[in-house]
Amino acid sequence: MADDNTSSSSLCNKGDVYFQEGDYVQAFSYYDKALQIETAKNAKSISNARPMKGLGQVHYQMGNTAESKACFKKAKRLLKKNGEQTSEEIAQVYELLGDVYLRKKKYDKSSERYRKANNTLKKLCKSEKKSGGEEAMKKELRPAMAQIAEKRGTAHIRRGNRAKAHKRFKEAKKFQPQPGDQDNDAAVNDENKGDMHDDDNDEVQETDSKQPQKKLPQSNFLSSNLKELKEVINTTDEDAFTKFCDMDLFSTLPTAIHRLQSAIETDDLTRDKCTVIRSTCRDHLDLQRFLVEADFGMKARLNYDEKSGASSSAKKEEVNEFLSPFSKDVCELGEVIEESILSNIGSLANLALKNSTAMKALIGSVEMYETAIAYCQEYDGQ
Repeated sequence: MADDNTSSSSLCNKGDVYFQEGDYVQAFSYYDKALQIETAKNAKSISNARPMKGLGQVHYQMGNTAESKACFKKAKRLLKKNGEQTSEEIAQVYELLGDVYLRKKKYDKSSERYRKANNTLKKLCKSEKKSGGEEAMKKELRPAMAQIAEKRGTAHIRRGNRAKAHKRFKEAKKFQPQPGDQDNDAAVNDENKGDMHDDDNDEVQETDSKQPQKKLPQSNFLSSNLKELKEVINTTDEDAFTKFCDMDLFSTLPTAIHRLQSAIETDDLTRDKCTVIRSTCRDHLDLQRFLVEADFGMKARLNYDEKSGASSSAKKEEVNEFLSPFSKDVCELGEVIEESILSNIGSLANLALKNSTAMKALIGSVEMYETAIAYCQEYDGQ
């Protein structure tokens, strides 16, 4: 049995999370690993379809339309060869291909792919009729069908066919539940009764050859800088590494470290001292986490550039060279914190026993590092 952290399904799940968060480069690394695992087992297996589709979605978001189209077509072939003629998965692939053609301004092909996606979902609903699950399936698929109808309308607008566009936008509205309209389900079903067969052909068809771990809390400082880091790493510009090096945090980091060292080195052993220790530990961990994310993220971006055929702005060795001085300074800060605590351990313990605020501060410091250890171990596993 595959390890939960290395199975293709688990990797795809993680890729989905990063993709939904807009961290496309990180998502790519997980989908790519998942595909490698499945390809090694059986390159023609249907299990390859999910990571292949994920890679296509990443390429699309990163502006690599040709690569995304190739991935979606491969995913479609895998699904069809393995008997998935009527499923949500293949409907989604048709929809994604429609998005690709829409971006390429090939509106006829785009409209056709959206039509196929729509008809696939209708057939899926009809297939549940014998088991009595047709109405439940219709309700479940309504958001997807509304979205496809809107996209079909957009494709018709681009083609200059306002009549068909109006029809599709009207259809999309019927699939969307209206506030306070309790009979909306019935209205949709009545409107589409007898309409579960293939839709009118918009265009001539083209033939295609575990338990959650405790999370490390984020301060405002960390949240804002990680947000900027994600934007830099996922930029569609080719020179991502230059933007990475120009981030404001790197220019202010030496001053921040000096400030933290000065704060922790005071000999004033009061309950406030314990609070200072806790806040300094927190800031230290924030800096450590940022550097881990920066290292992992920038190298993932370079890996994406290499695999997608894009011109890379740097090499991984350059990332190491750039981050090394900052990592050294942050490690030295950790040593200062450790020395300060150990040299005053007796006095701090006595103070904590007498003062609940001091006790909470010291316990909080220990817990933060314990959580950070688990966080770093997860990255080591990647």
